[in-house]
Formats: sequence, C-alpha cells, structure tokens
Amino acid sequence: MTTKHTESMKAFQTKHNLSFSNFFTIGSNPKIEKNSKISNIPTACLMLYNTPKACPAAGSCRSVCLMTSGNPAYMDNKIKCRLRRNDAFMNDYQMFLRYLVINCFRHYFKNKDSKLVSFRLNGVSDYPWESISVQLTQEDTDYIQKAFNIYIEPIRYCSVIEAVQKGLNLDNNQVLRNSVQFYDYTKRIDRDFKKAKELNYHLTLSHGSKFDTFSKAIEKGLNYAAAFNLKKSQPLPKTFNYQGKKLIVIDGDITDCRFLDFNHDTHIIGLRFKIVENKDNAKKLEFCIA
Repeated sequence: MTTKHTESMKAFQTKHNLSFSNFFTIGSNPKIEKNSKISNIPTACLMLYNTPKACPAAGSCRSVCLMTSGNPAYMDNKIKCRLRRNDAFMNDYQMFLRYLVINCFRHYFKNKDSKLVSFRLNGVSDYPWESISVQLTQEDTDYIQKAFNIYIEPIRYCSVIEAVQKGLNLDNNQVLRNSVQFYDYTKRIDRDFKKAKELNYHLTLSHGSKFDTFSKAIEKGLNYAAAFNLKKSQPLPKTFNYQGKKLIVIDGDITDCRFLDFNHDTHIIGLRFKIVENKDNAKKLEFCIA
C-alpha cells in the first residue's frame, strides 16, 4: 500500500510539476547507466541546470558541456524538467532539500537488496553538497518511516549526505552509511575536501576548470578526470605525462563509479570526448587533455 504524501510534499510537487518519477534520473543517462551494467550498483543522478551559479569554476568545459547530449527526441522535455528542478532548488530551497532526502531514501528502499546503492548529486552542476545543511521536520521523518521503514531524527543535518547515512533501516537495525555511496566530479578547488572525506563523499577533480584542479588533485591524492580526443573505439593510453608527472590512466568510460578506483594516489580518469550539439573543433581541442 502506497504511503500518503504529506501536505508539504504535495504542495511542492504541484507547484514545480515534480514527482518521484521525474526528480532523479535513473538508468536513462549515459553518465550513470553503465554503473548497473558493469558494477551492478543502482545509481540515482540529480540533473539540475548548468547556470553560472551551478558551475562557478567552469572553464573550457562550458562550451562542450554534455547538458544537451542524449536522444534529441527527448531533449526538450529533459531541459524543461531540469529547469523546473533548478527553479525549485533556487526558490523553494529547504523544501527541495527535504524532498531530496526523501527521494534518496526511496532510491535506497527500491534497491535495498543491492549490496550498495549510489548517488551522484551533480549531474551537470557543481554544488558543494558536503556543506549544504538540511532541516528535517517531524512530518518528513514520519513519512520516511511509514513509506520506507527507515527511522531518521527530525533535526538539522550538516548535509543531505549525512542525513541519508544516518537513516536507520528498521528491517536490520543498521544505519545506511555502509549501504549508500555519494560521489561527484568537481572543477572547484574551494570544496571542503576534509568534510567530504569524513562523509565518505567521493570527489574526483576534473580537467576544464578555470582553476588549477590538477595541482589540487595531486595535493589531495584525488583522481583527475580528463577527456582525450579519441573515438569510442580507440584505446586510451596506459599512462600519460601531464605537467611533469607520469600517471596511470583508468578508463572512465567503463563505469562512473569512481569510488571503486585506486584511491591512494592520483590517477587520470580517461574519458573519450563525447559529441555535443554544435561542437566547435577548436573548443573541443581546448577542452581535451590530449
């Protein structure tokens, strides 16, 4: 039996034309669909809109952003939905975060037989989710327990990630921290990397920023994602020399689950350049690492 939505949830969904079925992107995005095929890890991705505020560190990546990649037949509706999510995030901030937590618990609940479920909250954005706090209400926690048999205290959490990790699965009396994995790519060097590590929020620094993300990756021992000007059928190099350092290259097109990579030293996460609408060859070459 479906649990009745709370009044605040219904009002939020009606106002922004959002629902459980269109809030997360699951299994229909090339960024994440390979996770279930290769790693058997169900992944939910939050696709907002890549405004300058959403991507403050965007450099050469902006002109070749994958925002418009995918099947053209569905693109108009996808963009409209991303704009609605973005509007909800900007103008209904706390309710959006509460609804995000609920959707995270729902994704876990639907896949609770999996050893691990994952979340990528920055599909085409770059928000510091490790530092965005959320206040859950009694109404929220009552709904979560009734709908998903998960107990979570109605308090303020330092992040959505912390809230989800502290959810208690009443079926096995275990908190969710070891059953959920949050991860993202970032072009920002002002992220709170220490807090992210404490939260087990896995971050991969990316090429194409207007800041020196490579030096930050070396400093923090994080992997570095970069596109190569290669076709899908062409192999990536085994190693690559960049800024005087010879690094092992990991094929990032096999799976998006970066938390499964070797994580003790910096490696290059090689990605073959993806075709985007109206791509400019000069812009492509500027964005690619080689």
